[in-house]
Amino acid sequence: MNLITNTKVRNHKTVLVELIEWSDECYFCTSFFDKKGLDCILPAFISGISDRAMKVKIYSNGESKYTKSSVILKLKKIPEIEHVIVLEKGRRLHSKIYLFEKGNDFQVIIGSANLTDNGLRKNEELSTIFKGIKGSSEYSKIKEYFDQLALLSNA
Repeated sequence: MNLITNTKVRNHKTVLVELIEWSDECYFCTSFFDKKGLDCILPAFISGISDRAMKVKIYSNGESKYTKSSVILKLKKIPEIEHVIVLEKGRRLHSKIYLFEKGNDFQVIIGSANLTDNGLRKNEELSTIFKGIKGSSEYSKIKEYFDQLALLSNA
């Protein structure tokens, strides 16, 4: 098992950027999403989209105190990034899952870090990375979860 914590040397931001640079497709799910968090990862997204037509889909909480309006506005200006706002009456999206795909391989980070500067670099956060093959049952379960989120979206 590989763990990620926010140490001075290697933190969630560093690992997310490395995996964005590795992947052809990324699926992100977060509860809190602010401008500083987006600024931490956006250059890697832009580079991946430009260099290799990377697919990016981000799911975030529908409540404005959790997904900041500045993030929504900035993402709307980048048509290559699909932003899904998850709305479920009486419940709040609280998952933090970051899925990366390349060829037949995938890597997923599941843990506590939100897409905020504090979550990615400063807070005491703990996540784990799992690596596998797209045909595995683990991959199918993760993709099924993202499909369920899409059904709760603003789309």
